[in-house]
Amino acid sequence: MGIFREEKVNYLKILDDTLKSLEKHTDEKPLPKEVLLQTINLLDKLSNRDIRLVFDKLKDDGFINVIDSNGLDSYFITFDGLLFLQKGGYQEKQSIINTNLRFKKILNAFLLIATVLGSIYTIIQIRDAYCKNIGSHLSQLK
Repeated sequence: MGIFREEKVNYLKILDDTLKSLEKHTDEKPLPKEVLLQTINLLDKLSNRDIRLVFDKLKDDGFINVIDSNGLDSYFITFDGLLFLQKGGYQEKQSIINTNLRFKKILNAFLLIATVLGSIYTIIQIRDAYCKNIGSHLSQLK
């Protein structure tokens, strides 16, 4: 792998693919890291640093566990990892977050427009009341 990547890496997909692979291949026994990396073809996609970060992220989130099996780190998916996959995984979670952000932006724009229109209406009402008040004072002076 070169210093610069040709394409942008989709880390969320890699996290999901890693979890799916663990779900599929660790129902009998934990999977050694090297076998797992070959199974999901991560060696061609990521640097060693990024591979470590992917496994650290999954472990920190509580979706995988690691055990020492004959001197090798072996991984398996946790129950929380299975539930997270059922909900759609990292990509679905990010999609929901993005949808919520878009909705909040639309709502904020609507509230801004409503506030501006409300302010304009209030100014017009104040002006009309002031003009009526001035008009009644002028008619009383005649």
